[in-house]
Amino acid sequence: MHDQPARQTRCTRYDRYDSAAVLLLLGLVVRVLLTYDRYAVSNDEGLQQRYGELIVSYYTSGFTDRALFTFENLYLYGGLFDLTATLIGRILPYDLYSIRHILCAAIGIGGIAATWATARLVAGSRTGLIATVLLAVSGVWYGAMFNHTKDISFAAAMTGATYALLQATRDLPRPQLRHVVLFGAMLGAALGIRAMGLLLVISRS
Repeated sequence: MHDQPARQTRCTRYDRYDSAAVLLLLGLVVRVLLTYDRYAVSNDEGLQQRYGELIVSYYTSGFTDRALFTFENLYLYGGLFDLTATLIGRILPYDLYSIRHILCAAIGIGGIAATWATARLVAGSRTGLIATVLLAVSGVWYGAMFNHTKDISFAAAMTGATYALLQATRDLPRPQLRHVVLFGAMLGAALGIRAMGLLLVISRS
């Protein structure tokens, strides 16, 4: 208990490890923009894109076009990513699958940033940098970052929600509003992809 203020000070002070982590994240952004067009369309990406279009039709028809509920088994999954990608595709004159790849990669980088922030909060800036590097060089994460729209998006949202929850618990019994709002937004995003997001709020008996 006596070292808690010192630990919190270490977590809020910006240092060289934080600078290195930020530079790495910026480097990932540049790499994504330079390489996104080298990733092919995955085997189910066409179905996912069609699912997003059906979700848009459901809302724009005033909930009368219910074709999405009979399209394969995708109605069992949240369509937040597919909905977002479809809406962006209707605004920007760009290839739909390139939009999906850039969006998924951006969310993946956001997940790495959330991992950095969480590790930094728990164990300091050096640990945050180590976590950032390990995830950035992981083929399981970076290799999937352009195509695995459900897995990457769900993991990034859950990590962001975990960070916000940890921040909020540090300020109990009066958590800061921004941390509560962030937790709600990240939890909502996770639930918009998979129902397993409920694991963040289900308490143990």
